[in-house]
Amino acid sequence: TEAVAARLAAGCGLWGTGEDDDDDGDDGAEASTDAVGVYVEADAAAAPLRGEWRAAAAVGAAVRACVRDGFPGITCSVGAARNKLLARLVSKRPGAADATTVLLPEATPALLRVVPLGKVPGLRGKAGAAVAAHTGAEVLADLAGCAAAELAAVAGGKLGAWLHAAARGEDASPVVPNAPPKSLLVEASFPPAAAPATLHAHAAALSATLLRRAQAHHDEHRQYPARLVVTIRRGYGGLTSKRCPVPPPARQHLAGSGDGAAAAAALADAAVATAAALCGGVLTPVTRVALTFGFDPAAAAPSAPAGQGVKTLDQFWAMQPSGKGVQGDEIVIE
Repeated sequence: TEAVAARLAAGCGLWGTGEDDDDDGDDGAEASTDAVGVYVEADAAAAPLRGEWRAAAAVGAAVRACVRDGFPGITCSVGAARNKLLARLVSKRPGAADATTVLLPEATPALLRVVPLGKVPGLRGKAGAAVAAHTGAEVLADLAGCAAAELAAVAGGKLGAWLHAAARGEDASPVVPNAPPKSLLVEASFPPAAAPATLHAHAAALSATLLRRAQAHHDEHRQYPARLVVTIRRGYGGLTSKRCPVPPPARQHLAGSGDGAAAAAALADAAVATAAALCGGVLTPVTRVALTFGFDPAAAAPSAPAGQGVKTLDQFWAMQPSGKGVQGDEIVIE
């Protein structure tokens, strides 16, 4: 959000954000359009948009620019419309894999007449098949002729009521920010490895990646991992997992008081030891390893090493009494 705001403040956005927002829209070539009220940016063209629609297009362009800068080689599409459903549908416009698409209200009926029922959120599985079979609908607009009670009887009360509104281009669902992830996972597959040194090398590479991601998670959400889950595949069979405490060097590193290399080595040691335990005490050929950090919002901060002074607020809280430890727990996934 901060990066997008900075780009907007700098004037990023193909449709402009300056003082000429109230002009007649003829200050540049018109963007490509396949229906009245649907605009897709094309080669830095200026679409005849005003007010909030012009601002929405600028936000979309800024979001895409941030993705390009932050993740080289990755692109995204942005949809702008009067509600969440329409924005999601128009963002998936075929042939516009890297574009901002703006749907004005007058184009909504035309869009609803061409959106297949199976592309509507909530109707991609059995629920969609049941609704189509009962109503004979092929596109979203077809449901406009169905009574709310009929849709509720087929899809359930909540989904039925939502579909009754969606068929008319209405959606009161709020845009809800994603909650912090409950876990972070890294994994790798490789040829059968039974030598501890070989498995340790794979685990060490995964550990370094997991620690970097955990540090970024902490910086954003102020959460520490509460447990480590080690998953292995013995040969080419099923997966077996075991939960264990996060090694102290890894916890201390995430609290800002430990060495990253030592933390990664400790995680790798724990992975190899856990893998051997899952193999019955003697390491047998393993072809896949996954390391997962599980997060608990109420988890205590890691304890700082004895004798080290308090330099940050995190380290202060790290020195306070910690909560109850996590006991080991084995899980077998066939």
